[in-house]
Amino acid sequence: MSQSLIIIPDIHLAHEQAEGILARYRGSTALFLGDYFDDWGDSATAHRHTASWLLWSTQQRGRIHLLGNHDPYYFTGQPCCEVPGSTRQKLLAGAEFLTKKAWEQMKTHYWITSNFLATHAGLTRSQAHPIRPLDEFMAQQEKELKEACLQNLNPPWLRWGRRAGLAESAGPIWCDWRDFQLIPGLHQIFGHSPLTDKPQWLCRDGTVNIMLDGPVQPKGGAKYPGGYGVYADGRLTIFTKNHRWIKSLKITPPAVSL
Repeated sequence: MSQSLIIIPDIHLAHEQAEGILARYRGSTALFLGDYFDDWGDSATAHRHTASWLLWSTQQRGRIHLLGNHDPYYFTGQPCCEVPGSTRQKLLAGAEFLTKKAWEQMKTHYWITSNFLATHAGLTRSQAHPIRPLDEFMAQQEKELKEACLQNLNPPWLRWGRRAGLAESAGPIWCDWRDFQLIPGLHQIFGHSPLTDKPQWLCRDGTVNIMLDGPVQPKGGAKYPGGYGVYADGRLTIFTKNHRWIKSLKITPPAVSL
């Protein structure tokens, strides 16, 4: 049996809960889907603790950290990266931990296999390059986004898309589940959209697309992380954060060449 990959979506300051999940899978690789910061009713102190944890986590072997829409601001301090909930007080609280070296460790995407892509919010069909190979396209977009964030240039992947009233869908930092359109032959897993009480999946055209995120509560707020995935030997199994089995999905070879 190959080593398991533990996939944890948005934690929004709940790093202790995330570590509790990972403790059950010691020796496995961890993949975080972004959004480490900001939550309803949070504090600068909570941000400081999470920033300290994130610096530590990026220094551990076997851990991959993706960027979510709530994260670039706290690394760069640039106005183009601000989102609802971000404040200068929280920025300053964690600044000593979110170093240039930590920023260099952050990624916008991760290829679990050659046709299984992990991002924060999902690469919708309209945002994919129509001709260029996806692996090259994603690598170039990652480089451009990280450079643009540092220079306050409002990169396309940080635009909110239809959520902000634009005609286009957002990129894989901001794409909402309601706007997501699958790409034939490409399996994907992402978080970002706390719209339901359980993870969502879309299986069509030979692809599997899974959205993991924390469920919104009746009185407001959300519980993070809401669930997690375990990928091993070509199969993805989805659990609640309390480790209850939800669904198991087979990730097949590509239906079309990428």
